[in-house]
Parts: sequence; structure tokens; C-alpha cells
Amino acid sequence: MPNANDNIEIRSDEVQEIIGKSPSWLLRSGLTMVLVLLVLLLLGSWIFHYPDLIRARIVVLSENPPAHIAARTTGKIDQLFVDDNDTVREDELIAILENTADYEDVVRLEKELAALEGYFVTFDTIFYKKLRPDFKLGDIQSDFSSFLRLYNNYISFIRLNFYPQKIASLREQEHMQRIYYDRMWTQRQILENEYRIAYEQFQRDSGLFVREVLSLVDYKASESNALQKKYAFNGARTDLATTQKDIIQLQQDIIGTEKEFEDQKQKMQTELIESLNVLQSRLEYWNKAFVLKTPIAGTVTFTNFWSKNQQVKSDEIVFTVVPESESRIIGRVTLPLRGAGKVKSGQVVNIRFDNFPHMEYGLVKGVVKSISLVPSNDNYIAEVELPQDLVTNYGLTLAFSQEMKGDAEIVTEDLRLIQRFFNPIKSVLKERVVESE
Repeated sequence: MPNANDNIEIRSDEVQEIIGKSPSWLLRSGLTMVLVLLVLLLLGSWIFHYPDLIRARIVVLSENPPAHIAARTTGKIDQLFVDDNDTVREDELIAILENTADYEDVVRLEKELAALEGYFVTFDTIFYKKLRPDFKLGDIQSDFSSFLRLYNNYISFIRLNFYPQKIASLREQEHMQRIYYDRMWTQRQILENEYRIAYEQFQRDSGLFVREVLSLVDYKASESNALQKKYAFNGARTDLATTQKDIIQLQQDIIGTEKEFEDQKQKMQTELIESLNVLQSRLEYWNKAFVLKTPIAGTVTFTNFWSKNQQVKSDEIVFTVVPESESRIIGRVTLPLRGAGKVKSGQVVNIRFDNFPHMEYGLVKGVVKSISLVPSNDNYIAEVELPQDLVTNYGLTLAFSQEMKGDAEIVTEDLRLIQRFFNPIKSVLKERVVESE
């Protein structure tokens, strides 16, 4: 009786032929489906986009941002001049930190120095204003005392008028000496004529004496007269020379005194200006360290400090002034160095705010307006415009508050999926071409 296994073996060739032969319709359908799927995949990768994003933090604020007023030194609030949410003017006094100077005295001194400012520039007029020596200036007192001493010394120097009077006296002496010189010159000419006449007479008398026409007594008298005239003439010449020497000496004294006066005046002016600059620098430092003023007009907001005698630390924000006038809302994105070169003006920015969950409120669209030319602290700053203000893609308008923080996505390149697939291949091929060259 034939075995079942034998039957299988007998019919195995026929079975294999039937099983191994696929129907032609199935093969064609499979190829068609693969081709359709491939076309759909390519078409989808061409239609669908996958943008290249740069993610960073953003701060949204008004174009006129709020001004933070920070303490420049550690200490207590000594005087407080405003309340929370008060309207303040620009440069209005808000608070004074504890210090050893009296604020009113400091302000009064600054006003008096301002009134003298023009005088200290040119020194072209004699201007005297007595400064009070009893200002309570604390650490500035020694600098003020030094300035006050130099100031009073200079005013006394000018009012005493010693050098100008001395110069005027020397000029008067020179003038009198010139008059005396002119008179002596006239007298010299007279004495010269008298000497010439006496000498000529002596020459004639000498001839007569030789011929024994003139007696010895008359000869000696003529000789004596000639010698006297000669002596008087030489004396006049000596007096003229002495007077001329005195005039030259007076001129030198005048020049020396004028130089001494200018040197002394210049020295005192230089010392006074240097002392003034030191005093003004100290006053400026004092104002920055202990006086808190508003840099802009607006509404003042207290942070963690509400009353006098509260302790503040250096560089700690004490007050914030929110500007009154409405202005355009802008965003500032802090871009890391890596990838910052992709960011350009006109690119779209998607903004998700921390205090408005984007799943509930949506996101706000912005546009890159500009990018800083140089980095600061290893970051670039990009300014973002908000064309629709704070209207989200859900149609909701978000309530604006200063310095709203959030996450920003900058769409640098809106690439197709197929481009993202081929770009790495293209890059590798280019690198190999460069290496082969």
C-alpha cells in the first residue's frame, strides 16, 4: 500500500509549479502601489515644509521702556518724597539714602558754584561772591574747605592788586627817568658847546703864551676854565649813561614783575580750577551714591521698599518709573552666537509668553527688524516688531505689561522636506569634490 509521504513526493513537482507561479495581476498591482506610494512620498516631501528655527528668549516692552532706579551704595532710606503709583516729573527727587551730608546744603553749594561757573572759565572780570564756610557736607567737607581756601586767597590776591600797582609804579619811574634823560641830554649839549668854546679859547691863549704875549696867570686861568668845562661835560655824559642804565633796569623790572604776576595768577587759577573740578566730581559722586531721582516722567512703582529706614543694597532696584505716554511695543531677543548668522531682517518670529500658556492663548507673530552689529556678553540682540501688537493666532488680545518674557522661535529658512533630505547629501558631495581637487 503506497505511503502518504510517497504521494507527496510524487506530486511535489506539480505542486511546486502551481505554488511558484504568481498571478500576473498581483505583480502588476503591487508595483503600481509601490510606485504610487513613492510618488505620494515625493509629492508630500515637496508640498510639506519643515522650517529651520532659532530658539531664544525674548523680552517685550514699550519703545520707551520703564526706567529702573537702583541704589548705588548700601544703606538705609533716609528720606522718601513720593508714594507708590505717584505721578512724577523727569529728574524729580524720590529718595535720599542715609549719609553724613545735609542735602539742602549740597544743593545750595551746587547753585552757588553754578553762579560762579562763568567766572571760573575766563577770569576776565573781578567777581567776588562770599561763600558760606558752614555748609554741612560730610565727606565732601575737606574738598570744599580746600577749594574755599584757594578761592579766598585768589580773591584777596586780585583785590589787593599788589602786582598791578607795583608795575604802575615802575612805569611811572621809567617815565620820570626818561624825562630826566631828555633834560640831561639838553644840558649835555650846552656843556659840550661851553667846553668846545673854552677849549678853543685855551688853544688861542696857549699860542699867545708861547709868544710871551699872555701872562702866566692868564694862561693858567684859561687852562683852568677849559678843564672845568671838560669836567662838567664829562659829568653830564656820565649822568646820561647812568640814567639810561636806570631806564633799562626799570624796563627789566617791569617785565620781571609782569611775568611774576602772570605766573602767580596762572598758578592760583590752575590750583583753583583743579580744586573746583575735584569738588564738583565729589558732589557728582555724592548725588549718584545717595540721591535717587527719576530719569523720565511717568508713574513711580515701588518694588521691595516702601518706607523710610529700610535697608537697601548696592545695585539693588529700589523704584521703577513707567512712562506715561503710550508708545510702540517691541521685542528684544537675546540670540546665542551659534546660529545667529542665519537671522536676518524680515524673518517671522513666533512668540510664546511665559504668563500666557500658548495652548490656551495661542502665540503672537512678530518680524525681525534689526540685529546688533556686534555681540554683547556673547550674545546678539535682535529687535522684533509686532505688526498686530499682542493679538494671538487665536484672535485673543493679550494684556500688555512691561518686560513680558517668553520664548521666541525665529523662522530662518522655510525648507521643504525633500530639500532637508538632499541638503546633507549635497554637502557631502561638495566636500568630496573639494578634497579631490
